[in-house]
Amino acid sequence: APHLEPTTTAVVAGASGAAFALSLSVSSPRMQHLREEPETTAAPVRQPILAISHGGGPCFFMDDEEGMFRDINSKSTTADWFRKWLEADGALAEAAEAGDRAPYQRPQGIVVVSAHYEEDAPTVIDCGNDLHKLLYDYYGFPPETYELAWPVRNSEAMVHDIEKALAEHGFPLKRNRLRGLDHGVFVPLKLALPQADIPVTQISLLASLDPDAHFQLGQALAPLRDQGYLIVCSGQVTHSLSSFRLEADPEDVDPRFRAFTDWFDTLVTSKDISPEMRREMLLQWELQAPHARLVHPREEHLIPFIVAAGIAGGRPGKKAWDNGFVLGTLSLNAYIWA
Repeated sequence: APHLEPTTTAVVAGASGAAFALSLSVSSPRMQHLREEPETTAAPVRQPILAISHGGGPCFFMDDEEGMFRDINSKSTTADWFRKWLEADGALAEAAEAGDRAPYQRPQGIVVVSAHYEEDAPTVIDCGNDLHKLLYDYYGFPPETYELAWPVRNSEAMVHDIEKALAEHGFPLKRNRLRGLDHGVFVPLKLALPQADIPVTQISLLASLDPDAHFQLGQALAPLRDQGYLIVCSGQVTHSLSSFRLEADPEDVDPRFRAFTDWFDTLVTSKDISPEMRREMLLQWELQAPHARLVHPREEHLIPFIVAAGIAGGRPGKKAWDNGFVLGTLSLNAYIWA
């Protein structure tokens, strides 16, 4: 069986154009001068927050009809959901409408927090003027999955805005100019943005995996939403490789993993939980959640969801996608905050 690494608008929304106000009377001695108003750019519209389960390795680019990824292959409904993110009837447009920000305006950049990158301090992948490299951080998959290409760039303005947002909350930002985007980034976003025409970058987790530090990291990233940046937190609601059951049907779910997922769904989406209580429960997830360490022997795949909750200020989100479980234990749930 394939082995997954255990660790882990410019579109400025809106159009820009010059506005001209002409007031000219050739018959009057008080003839006014031609007046040109300065060019203006529409202000970015607040972007949603997405927290996703990114599946297994490059599964969404595989035509695996009978193997372990048969239910999350390139033809799966989950792959189709990823493909529709940025479309007029996709998850982001629905969230914009729910947040009274219709019509949806595409992000001017996408910032991804992935479970597969950890550093001692927040670190951004900065490819400068080059294309991002891709990091094929999965093992034992078909040869063609190591040839996937996605010609995407970041932008210096986006990196600067991230740096400024973090600095205002006391987080120093490092830049990594050598690393590529890992599969927690390029697999879902290559589906959603095959034309690669929006700048993308990735921010690391903290190697401490401290829940409170990551909630605060989310709070620091929150202002980027109002600058037109979509923030995608990419992990997995459940993640225990040793618990995969390769022959399990979607209906054959380990009840302990379902119990954890039900607990997590309620915690993320319930309007009866205050922001303060939601934060406290997330920080104490290991004590609060049923079967916590069975479901997450190591919590790097849960931490991106805590970052998302921090960005949202502890407010409830909505379930954006639920296609059940695969492999008996792997939840595909995703959440969105308008």
